[in-house]
Amino acid sequence: MFGSRLAIEAPQRNARIRVTYHTAPTASGLQWLEPSMTEGKQLPFMFSQSQAIHARSWVPLQDTPGVRFTYSAHVASRPDVMVLMSADNDPNAAKDGDYTFKMPQPIPSYLLAIAAGDLVFKPISARSGVWAEPSMVERATAEFADTEQMIAATEKLYGPYRWERYDMLVLPPSFPFGGMENPRLSFITPTVIVGDKSLVSLIAHELAHSWSGNLVTNASWKDIWLNEGFTTYVQGRITEALYGDEMAEMERQIDQAGVKKDMAGMSPADQALLLPALTGRDPDEALSEVAYVKGSWFLQFLEQRFGREVFDPFLRGWFDDHAFQSADSDQFVAYLKKNLLAKNPNVVRPEELDAWLNQPGIPAFASKAQSRTFSNVDTARIAWRGSALLPNRQVAGEWGTHTRCISSRAWATRSSPNSWRSWMRRTTSPARRTARSPCAGIRWRSAAATWTRARPRASSSSASAGAS
Repeated sequence: MFGSRLAIEAPQRNARIRVTYHTAPTASGLQWLEPSMTEGKQLPFMFSQSQAIHARSWVPLQDTPGVRFTYSAHVASRPDVMVLMSADNDPNAAKDGDYTFKMPQPIPSYLLAIAAGDLVFKPISARSGVWAEPSMVERATAEFADTEQMIAATEKLYGPYRWERYDMLVLPPSFPFGGMENPRLSFITPTVIVGDKSLVSLIAHELAHSWSGNLVTNASWKDIWLNEGFTTYVQGRITEALYGDEMAEMERQIDQAGVKKDMAGMSPADQALLLPALTGRDPDEALSEVAYVKGSWFLQFLEQRFGREVFDPFLRGWFDDHAFQSADSDQFVAYLKKNLLAKNPNVVRPEELDAWLNQPGIPAFASKAQSRTFSNVDTARIAWRGSALLPNRQVAGEWGTHTRCISSRAWATRSSPNSWRSWMRRTTSPARRTARSPCAGIRWRSAAATWTRARPRASSSSASAGAS
């Protein structure tokens, strides 16, 4: 799991050191797909997943989020394959089997990424676009058409986007995550492409990492809530800015119900935001819904207590003051006390702060999300159980993917097969019934807790890269 140490003695403190190496077919950070496992089924595909500690399986480096580096790379491949990295990808690059990359902004090792396959590019704006297989690129671009608006909305809240381009790579269906926030090139699952933009909060989430996570990074994996909790909070603000308060509230209610369910099976220590050292533990074990949802819920608590006119500048200050740095939980708590609590005394009591950071569960005083739409769905469900009458088609037809999935799960557990099919016909259009697993995207983060380490397949292309 942890690999072995590579020690290099450099008494002359050499400016450059060359390490010659090759990866193994079993490298946990690389996945090799046969053509049959891709959308187009014509060419093989390869992609990386370095988070949390898998970069070490394909590049010799200091594999910790506490160390940042810039890099350059030269990659050779078969000429019909496009190669991309978490770097300065050229939207106009031609497939020729010879690619060079530079990443000028310093990043931690888990954000080092590479992908290769039958890929084409379609722009969304001057600084954003989609890479995907030819059969997928039009649908993906239409689904993610609001990306530039998301970038602008986040910049308005938290300052400029500092990575130049924000592109998205739609991976084959075998990609085991919802998304991965590789800088300049987020990796995205195709399961969120459902035709109505109802699951694009995934894009908001991966984009939000450009401030929380990529720009300001957790110094160790026990501080993962500084990445994911902050990002989930920012995601909610983006969703609210583009799609309204109710959509953001629906997503928060889904998240909050999910984390409470997850906590029921967790140890008390793992329910706290401030985790003990992960000595001997796989860092992936620290990645749970607690980091995402309890972390975000804590920031919502602070926002509610202090008001956005105070809290928004505070959060932007955290990003600005720690840009391109790694920080731990102690640093954030000290920053919080100095720049928010001390300047606004008696708004948050010490015991309330302790309840959020150090105690298990969700504090009893936490405000819970309440979606009006979900309340209406529950009312319809109760009425159906009493009268067997389905809700009006016009009303149900306005329900988005979140509402349909939540309501269908409730109906499915309480209905006969015939009434279940009637419900699905009433609430879901034919196009949506045949869409690619839209309900699978509702809690896409749950897949992020475990990296599927399927045995990598033999490479069908050769690559060589150098990093600095």
